[in-house]
Amino acid sequence: MKHDEFVHYAMSNPAICRGFFRLFMSHLEQYLDFDRLKLESETFVDADLHKTMTDLLFHAPWRQRSEVFVALLMEHKSEGSMRQGPANLIFQLRAQEVALLKRFMQQHPGKKLPVVVLVGLYHGKRPYAGPRTVAETME
Repeated sequence: MKHDEFVHYAMSNPAICRGFFRLFMSHLEQYLDFDRLKLESETFVDADLHKTMTDLLFHAPWRQRSEVFVALLMEHKSEGSMRQGPANLIFQLRAQEVALLKRFMQQHPGKKLPVVVLVGLYHGKRPYAGPRTVAETME
């Protein structure tokens, strides 16, 4: 998975990572302190899926409340890796979100859950045309 390795390497660089979030998530910059964005070392993907997924977890402090952290979960997909269908991206991100929240509850009993922002990074010859929410996959 050359693409996954590249994305993981690039997004591990704080300057590139901050630039990415500022460019593609500028609407959140009024809420999130991207200057204090931090890449976490934890993964929330089970061992079987880990080989096929680029999961990256970042913490960014909420500007108005310093005690609140936002978890930014990123999943990279190329056009070729979408063979299982584009809805699979949504469910992979949701599965990671549930695993993250479950682990958070175990490690911090009694604390409120963090806000989780799910980020799907897709590249291909055609624009991404798949669902962007679980609701779009339902009848």
